[in-house]
Amino acid sequence: MKESTDNRLKRLEKELARTKAELFRMRRRHLWLLRSGLLMAGILALGLMLMDTGRPVQARGGATAHRETRAKGFVLVDEKGKPRAILGMNKEGPGLALLDEKGKARATMGLTEVGPVLALLGEGNSRAILRMTKEGPGLALLDENGKGRVLTPSDNP
Repeated sequence: MKESTDNRLKRLEKELARTKAELFRMRRRHLWLLRSGLLMAGILALGLMLMDTGRPVQARGGATAHRETRAKGFVLVDEKGKPRAILGMNKEGPGLALLDEKGKARATMGLTEVGPVLALLGEGNSRAILRMTKEGPGLALLDENGKGRVLTPSDNP
């Protein structure tokens, strides 16, 4: 028996409400990840400036190679010393933020409590979010106001 139009509309409205709520939670987690990454980068930069390890500097082209480097975070800077990428850890897991020349995050990737998330950002807003949860993949494409078409696992072909 086919589902009535009213029942299907109600089901779709509930699914849209759940998707909007999940997108709101993802945005909050994304902002938390970005802020904690930037804070971690600042703390790391301050620590590196204040710390003198006393190790001799290796000359360029030296034969010594490190097999492993461990840290809680890394900041990649451009030729002017501005942060351009931040790799760090937070409560949920590892995260990576790629920054533009103004220091604004343009792409982030991380592990959250619901699974891996990849976000592409416009001028401060998420514009595309790809996530994988135990329910399946999710994709949100948003305009500059945060509105747009949301594809959920049940919408995928």
